[in-house]
Amino acid sequence: MSEINTAFFRTEQIVPFLHILSIIFFVGVQISLASVLYVLRDAENKAQLLSYFHFFKIAFVILLFAVGGIGANLASSNDLKFADPMIEGIFLTQYAVVLFIVINFVYISYKFRLIQNAENYDEIKEHLIIVGQYFVPLNICASIFAVFLGVAIGVFA
Repeated sequence: MSEINTAFFRTEQIVPFLHILSIIFFVGVQISLASVLYVLRDAENKAQLLSYFHFFKIAFVILLFAVGGIGANLASSNDLKFADPMIEGIFLTQYAVVLFIVINFVYISYKFRLIQNAENYDEIKEHLIIVGQYFVPLNICASIFAVFLGVAIGVFA
């Protein structure tokens, strides 16, 4: 693969920039879901909520794959010292955090499936409270912790 090397456009600068940008959007999409759930917690328009969650699911999956793919590209192209047990431990912890985020996302999707099938407003509100006040903020905190681990990998590398 030929390297692009100009004064303002270098591959070694663009790939980390895209990685950081995808992480910002990944956390931003989750913060926007928390905001929407806060604003619509008393709304009775279930269709509007479900349409936004459909957008959230698509954006979450695309951005998760973007962060993972670009991160894997950075890890393979950077000469990281994988023999260092500290870096290996950070990588394994980061994989565990990402697995937790994915499992949490699956549970949030399950709760929205219950919202879609719910008949009365009280049941919808109960699921929204659980998702909006507990699981989405937990995903945001786990995502920020994963960002911290990524910065720690950069320090040890």
